[in-house]
Amino acid sequence: MSRLSLCMIVRNEANSLPICLASVRDSVDEIILVDTGSRDETVAVAHSFGAKVFSVSWQEDFAQARNFSLAQATGDWILVLDGDEELAAGEGARLRSLMDGTADAYLLSLRNLVGDPAQPGVLQHTQLRLFRNWPLFRYMGAIHEQLPTLSQVRYGIAQVTLIHRGYLDTLVQSQNKVVRNMRILHKQLQAHSEDAALHYYIGNEWLRSRRFPEAIAAYDQAQQAWLTSPERPWLPDLAHRWAYALWQTQQGTAALAVLVQGQQVHPRYTDLWYLQGNIHLAQGDFADAEVAFTRCLELGPPSPEYPTQAGCGGLLASFMRGLVFLQQGRLPEARQDFLNCLSIEPQHAQAQVGLCGCDWLEGKFPLRSTLFLELSPAAQTLLASQDWYYQGMAQMYRAALELAFNCRQGCAGEGGK
Repeated sequence: MSRLSLCMIVRNEANSLPICLASVRDSVDEIILVDTGSRDETVAVAHSFGAKVFSVSWQEDFAQARNFSLAQATGDWILVLDGDEELAAGEGARLRSLMDGTADAYLLSLRNLVGDPAQPGVLQHTQLRLFRNWPLFRYMGAIHEQLPTLSQVRYGIAQVTLIHRGYLDTLVQSQNKVVRNMRILHKQLQAHSEDAALHYYIGNEWLRSRRFPEAIAAYDQAQQAWLTSPERPWLPDLAHRWAYALWQTQQGTAALAVLVQGQQVHPRYTDLWYLQGNIHLAQGDFADAEVAFTRCLELGPPSPEYPTQAGCGGLLASFMRGLVFLQQGRLPEARQDFLNCLSIEPQHAQAQVGLCGCDWLEGKFPLRSTLFLELSPAAQTLLASQDWYYQGMAQMYRAALELAFNCRQGCAGEGGK
């Protein structure tokens, strides 16, 4: 039977490490943990799980530390995790079964929780995290380190999910990740000024900090470097991030132009169409927004090599198209899209509110507090605050919601319609 080694590099992860190690301890045969200078209880936590702990000085080079951890592994296979990640519940047996397959290395699904911990967004992509313990598997890159693609290796994509919490706002702020990453990236940029990926990663850090003008400048440099690079590094979401930053600085026309260029290179990248639909909707271009969201539903989720916002090829696109129909007074079509959302996620609060808006406008809801009471608690909160639509776009749905909200406020004594 093949043995599996978990290899990690960590620093000050005492709060999240117990969750990480508890999720995999029954699935791995060995835990290799390289500590790069923790000042909390990280090492003690690791020892409590039976880990082999190695302390090294931090050289601001993730690949170097990562490769040191790989060199300590004695298993036949290696699983790589970070301290703020965990193996999804119930995935252990499936993970181990991969070692009996025909591939030498597997891309696993990484589910990134981002933003507000109370209501996180979800971004998904795949990463090479499980591979045979062969010396040819070694990381490259001081930051955003990656394993090279090798012609002699048989690769597979596995339906095994890892959950990453490190992009939640509280963790990003508490660990000063942006400051650390920027320091390493600028150091690398001094030696490789024409590296498109470095400019792209710098743009991502500015975007994470909501420094949109700086992000736009970095993405523009990334695009210019990408066009002149013979390697053409794989940066499929460059157009998406760049367009989003432009949109956030009220440059909607420029953002749409970037998205159209991106769609020509990546025509099946659903997220490009989803952002396009959002921008058209914000501008009141309902016909174009409908086309974009319909295209999302036709495409469905993008293929695994694309980073994606979960739901943009399904639930989210259906909801947004429902908003488009509602704005146009096409209530039966809006209703159907909101019902589609609820068939996927029955407690989807925004779709519940949208459906109630359709009911009221069609005269199918009694003008009583029933309108409010039949909503889920989350939908009640959203309707009561009227601050339910993300990214500052609440105005779009104000007409229907104000009617429903005013009804809840003042129509309790009136008769039903």
